[in-house]
Amino acid sequence: MASPFTDSKSRRSRPAGLDPASVHQFIEDLVGEDLHAKRVLSLANGVVGVLHGATLAIHAIGQGLATATGVTARHAVKRSIGC
Repeated sequence: MASPFTDSKSRRSRPAGLDPASVHQFIEDLVGEDLHAKRVLSLANGVVGVLHGATLAIHAIGQGLATATGVTARHAVKRSIGC
């Protein structure tokens, strides 16, 4: 399984950031066909939002997802909770 972190070109040893598509692929590889595709997408969106928002409040997860993917906050909140 590949890590969802992108490679860092700088001298720092920690990852530079997350690629939402890589997170989705990682979760898809992790759960396989055990979960429906929309549920996997919702879970991946939630993970990206939590990691970028650094909190577990639903609105903050949506804000983090919006920042990471470049969509509006309103739509990101809906995507992160699976509406």
